[in-house]
Amino acid sequence: MGTIIKGLIIGFTIVLPGMSGGCMLLILGLYDKILSDISNFRLLRWLPFAVAVMIGVVLGGKVFTALFTDYRDLTVSFLMGSIIASIRAVIGPAPKFKISNGLLLLLGLTLGFLLAGEPVGFIDPDQGVNWVLLFVGGALATAAMLIPGIPGSSVMIIMGIYDKVLGYLANFNMLPLLVYLVGSVVGILSLAKLVDAFYSRYREPLSWFLSGLILGAVRAMLPSGYVPGIVVAFIVGFSLVWVWASIKRAPAQA
Repeated sequence: MGTIIKGLIIGFTIVLPGMSGGCMLLILGLYDKILSDISNFRLLRWLPFAVAVMIGVVLGGKVFTALFTDYRDLTVSFLMGSIIASIRAVIGPAPKFKISNGLLLLLGLTLGFLLAGEPVGFIDPDQGVNWVLLFVGGALATAAMLIPGIPGSSVMIIMGIYDKVLGYLANFNMLPLLVYLVGSVVGILSLAKLVDAFYSRYREPLSWFLSGLILGAVRAMLPSGYVPGIVVAFIVGFSLVWVWASIKRAPAQA
């Protein structure tokens, strides 16, 4: 039962941009076990956990879709604060700045700005998305989720599919969700080990580049105005993820 509850928690929280699934797995004491079992294709024991994660994602998707629909500016402001604060988890609390790192940050910032799609929050469930983009987005977001500090939902924002997938979840539009799910399964089985090894080897330069990429994508989260309530929502989102990112991310005992 404990694993199922942890799956629900992870599923609900990874919907929130700025929240890293890898960090959540570490905090809940599951990271080493799940990465080892995925690498060795010992998957059956994790089926209840995977189902719980999917239920959590659906619940989180419905909540955020409702918030986007009724409180778009407040929601994107909260999420913008969450994304910016997540940089602390990506590059660490005491980053070492070098010219090369600064250039990588600038490169990532430029690419993130150029790649970010239309403003998030204007959800149209009838608006189609390229299925190849959904498949690739599912693969990359899920593989990234296993890296502590990298928010998988931020990958979706960069690719312009975040709010669209939320709309599919809220309306149970099964065909595009199935395409995304297949991409996720392919990503977690084929890319997770490769991404983890590559990230472990080039952690510092990749962290700076990914930080820039995430910051550049913030342009998709801009509210239409900056009244006091919007500013408060930003501060709350920023504070929540900043404090969360400061939690010691050593593997816990299950």
